[in-house]
Amino acid sequence: MLPSLDVLIALVTYLSLSSLYVLIIVQMISTASSLRGKNLANALALTFQKINPGLTQDAHALAQRILSDPLLSDSVNAVKDHNPTSDNALRAMPKFSGDVLAGLAPASKLANAIRPQEVYAALEKLASGSDDAIKAVATSVLEKVAASTSPKSREITDKLKALTQIADAAAPSVKAEVLKGIGEASAGIVRDIDSPKERFESLCQSAQDRAEQWFRTQTRGFTIGASIVFACFCQIDGLELFHLMNTSPAAREAMAKASEKLLAADAAALNQSGDQMLAAQVAGAWNSTFPADLKITTDHTETLEQVRTRAKDASTKTNLAAAKEATAKAVKDAGGDAARKKTAGAQARSVAELEQDFETKFAAIETAQRSALTELQGKRLNDLKAMSEMASYPIFPPGRWWRWPGQSTGSSFFNALCHLPGVALFAALLTLGAPFWFNMLKNLSSLRPALAQLIGQEKEGETKKK
Repeated sequence: MLPSLDVLIALVTYLSLSSLYVLIIVQMISTASSLRGKNLANALALTFQKINPGLTQDAHALAQRILSDPLLSDSVNAVKDHNPTSDNALRAMPKFSGDVLAGLAPASKLANAIRPQEVYAALEKLASGSDDAIKAVATSVLEKVAASTSPKSREITDKLKALTQIADAAAPSVKAEVLKGIGEASAGIVRDIDSPKERFESLCQSAQDRAEQWFRTQTRGFTIGASIVFACFCQIDGLELFHLMNTSPAAREAMAKASEKLLAADAAALNQSGDQMLAAQVAGAWNSTFPADLKITTDHTETLEQVRTRAKDASTKTNLAAAKEATAKAVKDAGGDAARKKTAGAQARSVAELEQDFETKFAAIETAQRSALTELQGKRLNDLKAMSEMASYPIFPPGRWWRWPGQSTGSSFFNALCHLPGVALFAALLTLGAPFWFNMLKNLSSLRPALAQLIGQEKEGETKKK
C-alpha cells in the first residue's frame, strides 16, 4: 500500500512542478494582454449599451475613459495627472474586439477592478466636465438610468397602489387630497428604496461578475493551450514517467524531497496572480508604514485596485476627521478674532487634497513593492528550477532539447511518435491546473503518515496474535 502511495505522491509532485511553469506562462500572457482590464471594459460598455441601446462605439470610449482615470487605474502605464499634456492625453480607444491580444497599448492603461459607486461617480464627473463628446455620452447614460424602473420599484408601486382603496372610503371633499398624499408617499418610498444610483450599481455589479467569469474562462483556455505546448516542448512522456517512479526507489525519494520543499512554500502565493501578489505586498508595506488606525485587512485573493480602495477609504476618512477636529479647535481657540477664524478655516484640508496626498504616498509604496516583487518572483523561479532539477526525470530535456535521440533523423522522429500517447496523457493531466495538483499533493502527503501508522498497528496486532 505505502509503495503505491509513494509512487502516486511522486507523480503528483512532478505534475505540481510542471503545472507551476504553466501557471507562470498563463500569468505572463494574461498580464501582457491586459486581460482583466479589457474584459472589465467590455462588460461596462455592454452595461452602458443595455441602459442606452442607442450607444455603439461611444459606449466603449466611455468605459475606457472611466477605467483609465488617474485615480482609478492601477496600471503603471496610466497617466497620473488630471491635466495631462497633449503628448500624454488619453484618447478614446477603439472598440475592444474578441481578440484578447488586440489593442495592447491602450488596454494596458485600464484598471483591473473598480467599485460600482466609483463608476457612477465617474459618470457624474464626466457629465459635468468640459469634454463635450464624452459629456453627452455620460449624460445620456445617467438620464436613461433616472428614467428607468426596476422590477423591485414596480412591485413596490403596485403594492402601494392598493392603498388607494382608502380614498374610496374617504369623503368626496378630501378624496383628491388623500390620493395625492398616497401618490407622493409612494413616489418617495420608491425613490428612497430604489434610487437611480442603486439601480446603476446593481447593473454594474452584474457586469463585473460577468467580466470575472469571462476572465476565468479565457485563462482556462490559456491553461489548456499552454499545457499542451509545454508537454510537447519538454517531451514529457507520462507513461515513461510512471514506469520510472514505479521501478526506481531513488526517483521516488528525490520527488519526496521535492514535495517537502514545494509544500514548505507559500501555498497561497503559488495560486496568486501577479496582480494579487503585488496587492499583498503593497498591503503589507502600507500596514508597516502607517499607524494602526490606517491599517487595512486583506487576503490573498484581492487585486491591487481593491487594496488601493480600502487604503484610500481608511486614509481619507481618518485624516479628514483629524483635519475637521483640528480646524474646529482652531476656530474655537480664535474666540472673537475674525482674522484668526478666517485663517483657521483656510487651513482646513479638503477631501481632494487628502486624496492627492494619499495617491502620492500610495504610488511611492507601489513603486517600491513592484521592484521588490520582481526580486521575489526571480527568487521563486530559481527555487522552482532547483526543485525541478531534483527530479530523476528532468522536466526540461537535457542536451540539445531532444529527449529521445536516435542514430539518424528518421529514427529520432520514430522515437518521438512512439512517445506521443504518453505526451498526450501528460498534457491532459497538466490541463487540470496548478491549484488542483498542489491541493492533491497536500492531501496525499497528509494521508501517508496516517496510513503508515495504521499499517504499523495492523502488523503489531498480527505479531501479538502469533
